[in-house]
Amino acid sequence: AEAMSRVLHLELAEPQTGRWQLRSWTDNPNTAQPRELKLAEIQTLVDRAETYYYRGPADLGVGRQLFDWLDGQDRVISREIAAARHSGGPLVLAIACDQKLAHLPWETLADDTGFLAARENPPVVPTRRLAGPDHPWPAPQPRPLHALFMAAAPTGGGASLDFEAEEGLVLEATRVQGRRLVDLTVEESGCLSDLGELVAVTGAGYFDVFHLTGHAGHTQGEPVFMLENEVGALAPATSADLAGAFAGRPPLVGFLSGCRTGQRPGAGEELSLAEGLVARGFRATLGWGRPVCDDH
Repeated sequence: AEAMSRVLHLELAEPQTGRWQLRSWTDNPNTAQPRELKLAEIQTLVDRAETYYYRGPADLGVGRQLFDWLDGQDRVISREIAAARHSGGPLVLAIACDQKLAHLPWETLADDTGFLAARENPPVVPTRRLAGPDHPWPAPQPRPLHALFMAAAPTGGGASLDFEAEEGLVLEATRVQGRRLVDLTVEESGCLSDLGELVAVTGAGYFDVFHLTGHAGHTQGEPVFMLENEVGALAPATSADLAGAFAGRPPLVGFLSGCRTGQRPGAGEELSLAEGLVARGFRATLGWGRPVCDDH
């Protein structure tokens, strides 16, 4: 039988000023029983998220504090981990929160065995979920994934990166027993207008994954990816710019190589580049909340 993932929804909200609640459910949100949370228990972490995570090393102690706060006396996460241990599929933690709590490093959740994201039985996948309607995943197709790979190296846009090596690693990692699991299309210009033309010619809905690699960051408080213009000069692109290149949204966009693509600017007040794409209709994105070394 095909292994199915279990999804534990964790929704943190402030229905009354100063009073936070956690609602958790697996199948039916109407069955959720709210539990009051004491924000004072992690207020220091909320105030210093930049120092604790975005500007320093990932700390197991920070992850334990977040985990204990959410798990609570009713052990809401621990029980689901135990239930998923022999299911054969992963346990997805769909964490929905906004305001100051959205800036916390939920990916570092850890119990007494270590980081949840490093578990193998069951695999645990912490995700951030933006409020809004659920969009169903497209049905799996009996074919290789259609992936679009684009690298950007604008003049004055940062240190030179080895994009050909990265492309090779993608192809190597997605070949199993001589069979290709990914059909990779490469857009070589790094230019947004050329990307839009390629997507238009290929047709909406053709690509399953868009993998963008290069330099990224926050410019004057706005998350941007460092793309090229028609002559190779620096042309920073916002999430709105990137979304404009796709008539049909691919289910997954990844730019793990880009610095701070998953980090909210303004101490958490604004959406990250990854969140900005989801807010504009993309199903899911993979970003990175911290700097990325050029040789990584």
